[in-house]
Parts: sequence; C-alpha cells; structure tokens
Amino acid sequence: PGQKLVDGMRDYYAEWAKEHGTTLEDLEKEARRKVEEEGIPAKYDGPSAAQLESYKRYLYLRDFVANTGVATYNSTLGWIRGKPLAYHKTKVPPNTPRIIDTLMRVHGYQLLSDGVFNADPH
Repeated sequence: PGQKLVDGMRDYYAEWAKEHGTTLEDLEKEARRKVEEEGIPAKYDGPSAAQLESYKRYLYLRDFVANTGVATYNSTLGWIRGKPLAYHKTKVPPNTPRIIDTLMRVHGYQLLSDGVFNADPH
C-alpha cells in the first residue's frame, strides 16, 4: 500500500505552492473563500483524465531525454572529473479527474450493488 490519498495530494500541492511562492494553507484559504463567495462550481472545467495522462507521458519523455544526456556525461566527463550531474525527476501532478472517476465507480458500486457504503478503506 502506498500513501493515503489525502496525504499524497497535500504533499504534492504543498510542494507546488512553495514553487509558486505561496503555502498550502494560503491555497486552501483562497479555495474556501472562492467557494463561500461563488458557491461550488457547477461543472469541472479543467483538463480531462486523458489530457492529464498525455501530459504525464510528456513529462516522463522529457525527463528521459534530459537524463540520456546526463547519463552520457556522467559516464564520460563526469566520471573522469568526479563531478556527476544530477538526474532530472519531475514530480508528476495527480490525475484528479481519474481519481474522482475511480472513487465514484467504487462507491457507486457499493451503494447500488451492495446496498452499503464504506467511506473508510481500512
């Protein structure tokens, strides 16, 4: 088993916030304020699960291409000089639409087929 979903999301967005000059707490406050003032959005208008999956593949490919050069350097000049370069490892954003879709299917099955709903996965 991996990290809890909520912990993984919080970790990713805390790092994202730091890279963008803010904090996770400030992002949460802004999101709460927006919901209080404008209400819950009627429909998700962000990228689809397929678009995010394509973006994820692009990030992996970009790291692979960059790391090919790094590996070449590290196995030649970096090895001779004793100063290897660090490999690139882009932190991939969570595919929130896919996560929500999976949660809806699982909990929908629990409710409609099993007749019960378990919100605690343990």
